[in-house]
Amino acid sequence: MATFRMNQFVIVFMIIWLGSAVVGFFVALGLVLIEDLNPFIIIGPIIMLIFGFGLMNYDFNSEKKIAIEALEMILKAEIQSTL
Repeated sequence: MATFRMNQFVIVFMIIWLGSAVVGFFVALGLVLIEDLNPFIIIGPIIMLIFGFGLMNYDFNSEKKIAIEALEMILKAEIQSTL
């Protein structure tokens, strides 16, 4: 059975990207709570998380849709050719 999943490089890159965003969020949160810094520094890691998840989902779903349409076209052509 065939599966449709992301490339291994993309998975590793996204783990590093999202992991660094989570670490950055907690570091920024700690600095805000302990050092009384401006709370707006937390926005940067949150934007990185949203961008990473959004990019991952949008690209994967758009490619999935293209693959499904191509497969349906191939199967439809094969069925018509046998009739």
